[in-house]
Amino acid sequence: MQSLRRLGAGSAVGPVSLWHDVGALLWSERALVGRVIGLVTLNRAAALVMPVAAKVAIDTVIGAHRPQLIVPLGGGVLLALAIETATAARTTMLTGEGTQRTVTTLRNELYAHVIRLPVRVFDASPAGELSSRVMDDTDQVRGLVGPVVVTMSGAVIMAAAALATIAWVAWPLAIGLGLLCVIAMVLVARAYARVWAALGLVCERHAALGARLAEALVGVRTIKSRGAERWECGEFQRRSRALTDAVLGSVRRTARLTAGMTAATGAAGVLLLVIGARAITAGAMTLGDLAMIAYLTGLLATPLVQAAAMSGEVGRAGAGLARIRTLRAVPNEEVEDRGAGPVHHVLGAVEMEQVSYAYGAGAYVLRDVSFFAAPGSTVAIVGASGAGKSTLCALLLAFDRPTDGRILIDGRDLAGLERRSYRAFVAAVLQHDVLFSGTIADAIRYGRDGVAMADVQAAAALAGCDGFIAAMPNGYATVVGERGVRLSGGQQQRLAIARALIGAPTILVLDEATSNLDAESEADVQDGLDLLRRGRTTFVIAHRLSTVRAADQIIVLEQGRVVERGVHEELIARRGVYRRLYERQWRGDRRRRGSRGTPLPVSRAARVLEDEL
Repeated sequence: MQSLRRLGAGSAVGPVSLWHDVGALLWSERALVGRVIGLVTLNRAAALVMPVAAKVAIDTVIGAHRPQLIVPLGGGVLLALAIETATAARTTMLTGEGTQRTVTTLRNELYAHVIRLPVRVFDASPAGELSSRVMDDTDQVRGLVGPVVVTMSGAVIMAAAALATIAWVAWPLAIGLGLLCVIAMVLVARAYARVWAALGLVCERHAALGARLAEALVGVRTIKSRGAERWECGEFQRRSRALTDAVLGSVRRTARLTAGMTAATGAAGVLLLVIGARAITAGAMTLGDLAMIAYLTGLLATPLVQAAAMSGEVGRAGAGLARIRTLRAVPNEEVEDRGAGPVHHVLGAVEMEQVSYAYGAGAYVLRDVSFFAAPGSTVAIVGASGAGKSTLCALLLAFDRPTDGRILIDGRDLAGLERRSYRAFVAAVLQHDVLFSGTIADAIRYGRDGVAMADVQAAAALAGCDGFIAAMPNGYATVVGERGVRLSGGQQQRLAIARALIGAPTILVLDEATSNLDAESEADVQDGLDLLRRGRTTFVIAHRLSTVRAADQIIVLEQGRVVERGVHEELIARRGVYRRLYERQWRGDRRRRGSRGTPLPVSRAARVLEDEL
């Protein structure tokens, strides 16, 4: 939460900005809002019939002994009641329709914004928190739009009509009730600001709890393998208690507001009783006038009491809207790329010039990295864990921009190119590539519109997927499940390779693409990767140095700096960092071969190394 606040620090979130957002939402549905206000006006006008009828019944029908007016008076009341009922039902339907449409539009727009945010935002924010904003906060807005349109417009209309009618009968009483209404509205407005602040804390802690739940469900295997169920329950309960404390704080504020409105309503009753009794005693008001004013006072007080009762719902909506505003203030990639040049063609020449990178205000993880990759060549990036290999991969995929230096694509600075059009020429096969839920065909053509089934099958065949796909009950229509859980690791990686083949990319990034596979699966996948690299500028990032021997150029990183470069044989002969890494892995492989008693293929360079050792 704090990370998003820092990223969106340029946008102030206050009552003025929130009401501006509410106004923008209502303006987007202005035609429907106009119809609703028209219905509310008709509904409130119909509601005025009953107090007027009460006055006529008491003063004229009873007081003047005119029983012939009973039937027309009753008919008029029934007609007004029918109008009031019909308009209320239609208002509810239209309000629900407009509110849902507004929520859907807001949610779609927010998701479109979130999915275009830079990767650094996702690295700094729990996924559960972002999903809470997209789903929960947008849904809370329905509690703000409906009450604003119906309750507030109804309150204004009824207040104007009721006070005008009361002033016609007893203007001192109208002044007194008007002052009470103004005081009540000021108190409601001030209380709403405090309730919104309290409910903003509720939303934050609810999002934190949801983020923890999402994290636990994703990592349930780790929890069980560590026997950490009790510890995890304790962590969940701690956050639940924090949420409960915040909820109780908001409930107390809402209760005080409701009590204040109840007191204001009682004060209006006392005022009506005192002034009405004196006026009737003095002959300035009839009993029918008092009954009508009492009825009108009830109609006048009802919206204020409703506003107090809805303060929790409206407060949650306001807090949700504030959080949405904060998130929308974070610039997405399209905003950052304004003025950048589109990419129509990529030959594949990639050059890094003195590239350095630091995460936020932290230490640099890359320092003065420079190299050139010719079109169609293969560059291997190696180094120990934490050397900066994956960060380099992220920069090549334009997930972020260098802190210093620049990356040139065919001589053009990548920082000045549209990331979306650049990525159309780039494909990646990552260590933990995600296969979204859907069919196998959907997984291969993911993100590419208009891909024919023949192209999907061709890509699968090239990646070596056609064999296991044919063995599945529904072939390409087989559902793979969320994150491809119904497939083996090798099958998932081969599908990722097939997906990368769609669109004929010019630049290919392989980030630990085979590190989680066994030897047999790695050999199968490696064949697909070799095919994928042909004719493409390829960057191979791997811990297993056996997979980078054929690279045209090997870049060795140590603590974020390039310490060696060359081809495999040259680097082995130098007896530097690369040689030490290779020796360490070679010894590990030899121990594993010895423990299994199974000879593995050994390269010529490895045999030379074995002879020297």
